[in-house]
Order: sequence, then structure tokens, then C-alpha cells
Amino acid sequence: MYKKVIVILGGSVDPSFVKEVLDDAGKPFIIAADKGLEVLYKLSVMPDIILGDFDSVDNSILEEYKSEILTRFSPVKDFTDGEAAVDKAIEVVLSRGDQNESDIPESSVVILGATGSRLDHVLANISLLKKAVDAGVRAEIVDRNNKIRIFNNFDSIKVFKNNGKKYLSLMPLGDKVTGLTLSGFKYGATDADLYQGSSLAISNEITSDYGMISFKDGYLIVMETDD
Repeated sequence: MYKKVIVILGGSVDPSFVKEVLDDAGKPFIIAADKGLEVLYKLSVMPDIILGDFDSVDNSILEEYKSEILTRFSPVKDFTDGEAAVDKAIEVVLSRGDQNESDIPESSVVILGATGSRLDHVLANISLLKKAVDAGVRAEIVDRNNKIRIFNNFDSIKVFKNNGKKYLSLMPLGDKVTGLTLSGFKYGATDADLYQGSSLAISNEITSDYGMISFKDGYLIVMETDD
């Protein structure tokens, strides 16, 4: 049976927004990374997996949870707690075999707490979406004002106007995205190339019920944003 995997990292996170996402997901599989555990504790929500080096979570909160759902890493490591959590989420989805079901339009993995004041972690977390893409798993980063996804050679991406986000911005992950075509947007495009270092596709707006995005090659970051 399909269940979303919700990943909660240690960045800026609004507990009320987390509750909204969890309620909307029904009964998701929940992974908490380090300080991300604290918001679940405040909401009295039990995660399925807790992992991290636990250098930032309140130890008194950590002690409230059973050791069998804990995976502890050394603080001296060559990956972030966020990467470990996303890797585990991908593993969970792949083990179920539901990542490619055509009747599931939403992302299988929803990542919370991935944005905030630490821009190094924000950029690293966005790049982690590429791991999910390469594994064939739908994943997204969300907060109250943003929804971030990455696509690779996707035939067509439909983005609806009534999703609560005013703007849509596109950026390549890598040197360029080729053959970009946009319809239903304020600023359209036909078979255009989008290069790293260009702000060409920032702050577009949907003018129809939905906008359509297609491209031929590359990794495309799709950001739905609001003020």
C-alpha cells in the first residue's frame, strides 16, 4: 500500500506546517534527522526512523525514544545527516516498489526542514533531490513558501495555478538544460536552452489553469514560490 515518506531535517521548520503536511499525508512513513526530531516531539508524533550524529538535537528529547529506531553516526563523517535521511527515504520507497506507479501524481518523498539560514545546507539539500531523480523516485522539498523539485529529461511537467504559489522559477542543475518549452505562462519559451549563471527563467507566472514545461536534456530545478 502506498504511503508517503516524510523526511524532517534540522533546518527552519514551522511546527504548524509540519502538522498540515503530516495530516494531509494520512499515515506516512516518517524519518527524522537529528534536530528534526524536536518538532515531532512537540507534535507528539512518533517517527519510524531517527538518524543522525545527534550533535544538535536536545539530548533529553532523544532519550525519550527507543534505541531500536535510532541510527547514530559519528560527527566526523563525509556526508550530512540530510543526505543520510534522503538515502534512507529512497531505500524505503524502492523496497516497496511503488515509486513508478502512474496513478500516484504526487512525490513519494516529501522533505521538510531543508531550508533556513544555513545556505550551504540549503544548496546541499536541493542537490540531494538529484539522487532521488536518478533512482527513479519522486521527491520534493517543501516549506510554507516554497516547493522545490528536480526533473531529468521529463517529457512534460504540469504545474497548476491553484497550488497557492504565485511564482515559478527554473534553473539548470549543471551547465545547461536544452530544448526548454513553456506554455501557459506569462513568459513562454520554445526549444530554448537554459544556462547556469543566467536568471532567464526566474519569477515566471502561470496565466492559464496550468502551465506545461518540457525539455530535452539536463537536470531542471523547478521551484514554485510565494512571498
